[in-house]
Amino acid sequence: MKYWFPTQHYSNDPLIQKSNTPTIQHSSGKDCGSPSQPRGPGRETRAFFISKNLKFAIENFKLQIVSSRLFLSPSAPNFHCVPAQILLSWDMTSQTLLPTRPNPCVALVTGGGRGIGRAIALAFAHEDLDVAVVSRSKEQIESVKIEIEALGRRAVAIPCDVSDRTSVNDAVVKVRETLGAITVLVNNAGIHLAKRFSSVTAAEWQNILAVNLSSIFYFTQAVLPDMEKANWGRIINMSSAAGRMGVPYAVPYNATKHGVIGFTRGLALDLARTGIAVNAICPGWVLTDMVRANAEGLAAKTGMTYENALESLVSTSPQKRFVEVEEIAHVAVILLSDLARSITGQEIGIDGGIVVA
Repeated sequence: MKYWFPTQHYSNDPLIQKSNTPTIQHSSGKDCGSPSQPRGPGRETRAFFISKNLKFAIENFKLQIVSSRLFLSPSAPNFHCVPAQILLSWDMTSQTLLPTRPNPCVALVTGGGRGIGRAIALAFAHEDLDVAVVSRSKEQIESVKIEIEALGRRAVAIPCDVSDRTSVNDAVVKVRETLGAITVLVNNAGIHLAKRFSSVTAAEWQNILAVNLSSIFYFTQAVLPDMEKANWGRIINMSSAAGRMGVPYAVPYNATKHGVIGFTRGLALDLARTGIAVNAICPGWVLTDMVRANAEGLAAKTGMTYENALESLVSTSPQKRFVEVEEIAHVAVILLSDLARSITGQEIGIDGGIVVA
């Protein structure tokens, strides 16, 4: 068993007396002593402990690895054994609470029935998250639900019109009722429109804004109270390489994906002093149904074959290949880590070098 080794501690609380030689005991009552030099690798930290009636800070700790249960004695007799997962580290440099990922952890993935959304949902299940998949297509998300449950995790599939706020709010309520509080949100649902700007109608403009941008606003506002209560959360917004550069025949799509990045940056700053990180992933050409439809549209407009249209798209990548959906999911999993807490407000390109070419 490994322990927290304090060098000294202070408190204004009358229940805790100042002691220069505190000791640590685990639940068996064995005295672990007060070593002058902490053993093993560690870093300076402060920690919040939960006592029977109050929270209080113990300063100037050297962090080793927290055991499953511990308490201090005899200098802090009011300590009671507590689960280690409720101990919150306190970074001495930033003076900011650094909570850890809750367990169980519930993720909601929009557009989770196919392509990138499905890959992320399954990757999260492999990481021991319970997952809600949301989409207009009931058949697709029911299939993904079955795949998640086969991995031993809880899942729920909820048909939803992501462009309608009432539908979004209803879906979030159902997820909470079935799986619990939502602390991971992946705003992945999106549509594409390949047309010359002069032929885009007002209805088409409003529709792509509603699906690609307004849905992110709706879902984020709906689940944010869960994250704020947990003081931990991850919001991953799916933008695109088209959100970082211009793409011909795609002005509405360009506009919405640039908007996703702006939304991400602003919200990340709003939540910077919380345990909630907000990032955008910007894929390049991924061979999804959307990209296939894009190639079909390009072929229809130019007279080239569908195969040549696909080739013309992928040829813009310096790697000359399509990005795999599993590559996108892998980055999403990385962002779940507690060690990724400082990655926030970023636009993470997974595009084979398209933007920098």
